Amino acid sequence: MLLLIALFACTPAQPASPPESGEVPQVAPKPAENALTPVFGPLVKGGPTTGIEATVREVKLGVETIPIGFHPLVTTGETYDGAVFGELVDEKGERLPWPEGADPGGAPNRVCNIGDYGSLITAHDQLFHIAHLECGVGGISVTPLTQGDDGLLTAGAPKLADLSAVHGGTTFCSGDITPWNTHIGGEEYDANARVAIADGRMPDSEMAMETKHPWDWSFLNEHLVYRSDINAYDYGYITEVEIIDAGGATQVAKHYAMGRFSHELGLVMPDQRTVFLTDDQYHAGFFMFVADKEADLSAGTLYAVRWNQNNAKGEATMDWVSLGHATDAQLRAQLFEKRPAFSDLFATAELVDDTCPEGFGRTTTTWGTECLKVLDEVAASRFETRRYAGLKGGTTEFNKNEGLAFDRGTGPDDATLFVAMSKIDVGMLDETDKSRGPETADYRRTADQDHIQMTKNGCGIVFSMKTGESVDQAGAVIASDWVMRKASPLVVGEPVEGGCAETGISNPDNITFVDAFGMLIVAEDTSKHAADTLWAVNPAQPEKLIPLMQVAKDSEVTGLHWHPNINGWGYLTVSHQWSESDWPKLRSVMGVLGPFPVKNAEN
Repeated sequence: MLLLIALFACTPAQPASPPESGEVPQVAPKPAENALTPVFGPLVKGGPTTGIEATVREVKLGVETIPIGFHPLVTTGETYDGAVFGELVDEKGERLPWPEGADPGGAPNRVCNIGDYGSLITAHDQLFHIAHLECGVGGISVTPLTQGDDGLLTAGAPKLADLSAVHGGTTFCSGDITPWNTHIGGEEYDANARVAIADGRMPDSEMAMETKHPWDWSFLNEHLVYRSDINAYDYGYITEVEIIDAGGATQVAKHYAMGRFSHELGLVMPDQRTVFLTDDQYHAGFFMFVADKEADLSAGTLYAVRWNQNNAKGEATMDWVSLGHATDAQLRAQLFEKRPAFSDLFATAELVDDTCPEGFGRTTTTWGTECLKVLDEVAASRFETRRYAGLKGGTTEFNKNEGLAFDRGTGPDDATLFVAMSKIDVGMLDETDKSRGPETADYRRTADQDHIQMTKNGCGIVFSMKTGESVDQAGAVIASDWVMRKASPLVVGEPVEGGCAETGISNPDNITFVDAFGMLIVAEDTSKHAADTLWAVNPAQPEKLIPLMQVAKDSEVTGLHWHPNINGWGYLTVSHQWSESDWPKLRSVMGVLGPFPVKNAEN
């Protein structure tokens, strides 16, 4: 095999310890990498599965031309070594039935047709693919892989991670691989606990997408197929999966201390303690968690961003509002033993003459403008994180805050965090204007709460963020060198009549950064392009987007993670996702783009 390209494993720098005497921890810088600029070949029509319309088939690195392509690993509903990928089970391990009225298409048991994020993790000398099943009753599938001498991967029998200890999971979206070699995934679409009825269920009006607002819906009641006791606060967390043996057995934890909202994903910084968290909702937040100990997400301090807009283009400075300290243990005990309701966390009142009564704070989030009084600070900060953040002065105006990616550069001062937002709309516009539209009565903010007033852009934006002073808004030290303090637009979509310009991004979703190439990879979830496109972007030349893959309109390209070196090969995990309603004719496929040969720096 030719040794063609220097790809470096993401080995974290020596992590910082919690500070003593107010000292901010330091992180050793990573040696500078010389990114080798790839020259990707043109898109070639056709793909390995229905709906993949075109992919690149080669890349030139230096003087060498390397064949690459999209290689499927697992497809929903297909059988691998006797096990069906995407099949769902209940908390007892028994296969779930199909929902009433669903067409099973010949499959005897329920299959989730929505494959999203996938990671490749080597544990106990075995390579595994860990996959998110993004259905209302969700799952995390673990599949052993065999790697050939040519770098190609073959799937064995998938099995589901056991989620019974955390009351199951829902809509697992994107994720990350931690520096300590575990998988973390985000649960999307938190239910509005304020409207839950006595037994914990959502009323019918909250269970349909044709409700008062297009985002005011929930998957919660689907969990009644295997649970009689459901609670809105069971779902909406970062979930960590550790593979504990060579057979793919798992240990699973939900990190309640990291807050409950519509988690797209959490991205762990090189200190192994700082995690950035996106909130994939409308009128949503952006959060940062700093753990007490490295490689341990079970306890720490949560922060909400306070966006200080400089101009309508999106340049801003960022402050961080502390939401306090909490542990998984204290929150789990409260959740599992007390089964709290919204009324245990907040007292409520109504706006009178556009003002909250004395003693009540005003907050505007996904669920509208509310007057709330906190009854339990810790529980409110973690079970109702978005509402609590708004009460404390955090920004809750982001519009589908999606993917995260990270270029760690040579250390904190040189690092860049990339954040994708699907479109600039709704909360990111002027919400003090009483004439803007029918939802102003529900979402109108006071001038001091309307932090973002950008120009509407239905094609979306990717921000780049830089570190700064490690203090919160009150001036207290934040125990991290990786605190992002400045944001600016990097890639912005261009609206045109009927959609978005085909040469630019449209509704960016998952993103990842390839250190070896110095490139940001951006996946689209859009209806505004002829085909959803996977792009490569050089941050130094963001106006020049390079297409890597295209999938059919009304499907989605997603599930990104760059794996720099697995036994001499680099891979970009990619998923082509159809909707649940497309089953069984159209099936989601999860695979890799590559493989890319690896040359070790020492050689």
